[in-house]
Amino acid sequence: MELPNLFFLLILITQARGASYNYDSNGDDWTTGVCSTGTKQSPINIVLSSASVDTSLGEFVLTNYDDDSKYGVIKNNGHTIQVDMADDTVTLNGGGLDGGPFILAQFHFHWGTSDSTGSEHTVDGNRSPLEIHFVHYKQSLGDLSTAAGTADGLAVLGFFFEVYPSDNAYLDPFLDAISSVAKKDQNATLSSPPVIDAIFQNVNTSLFVRYSGGLTTPGCNEVVQWTVFTEKIRISSVQLAKIRLSYQDTSGATAIGKNYRSTQSINSRTVKISYDPSISAAPILTLNMLFLLLSAIVGFLYCQI
Repeated sequence: MELPNLFFLLILITQARGASYNYDSNGDDWTTGVCSTGTKQSPINIVLSSASVDTSLGEFVLTNYDDDSKYGVIKNNGHTIQVDMADDTVTLNGGGLDGGPFILAQFHFHWGTSDSTGSEHTVDGNRSPLEIHFVHYKQSLGDLSTAAGTADGLAVLGFFFEVYPSDNAYLDPFLDAISSVAKKDQNATLSSPPVIDAIFQNVNTSLFVRYSGGLTTPGCNEVVQWTVFTEKIRISSVQLAKIRLSYQDTSGATAIGKNYRSTQSINSRTVKISYDPSISAAPILTLNMLFLLLSAIVGFLYCQI
């Protein structure tokens, strides 16, 4: 194995074992290497009105995202709750990504101490209570460690969550398993897991932002093609509370609490958006106005009876 790949493999192993970093300062005290010197760091604040509209990015092709047999284990690595894949057959392609297909290795969550904060990326300065990252590596590079040391070697899909009055049943298998992996280094299998893409089934995956960035954990390797979707997944306040029952140590004494990094400078990067947000908002506004108009008409007619 070449030395550069060995270096990045050691980084990944350190992260998997729960390296000695924390989120007390939301990553502002990560002063080692690229985390402090990089110019393409993540996450970022996405300003929709400033993004470059690129409708040619196209649709994503998801393979085996609809197969519930592809889950490996769910685990607590001391920094997040992570779900590993059982094999390398869940893949991502299209969507304007460079060099696909990409193999899904794992997905994990980022949250905060309340229902109003927790996501890593922000949109127009607003933070969501939860963000999920689906981490893929370029199939042609062979493995995650090699991809982590190669420009554009990783493709990460990021989804936001929003608080909703009722539970999202598709999240229950993950949230129910958290009690089994509450402490660092615990792992378990999912009972009756849903198909993978059920997690974001209500999200329009043609509406997204694309930019070039890095890992949001040390060593912050700038090798990620980021896709962040602008529609949100629903989750209840009760379900969010279950996520906060995760601990950063094996004794269960200290809660993870929060695990999101501060947004980073965009510098000279271009942020692309797959649609024109000003046009896309119009049908929603029209539908809302129509609903209000119909409600007013029904109310008026009722009063005339």
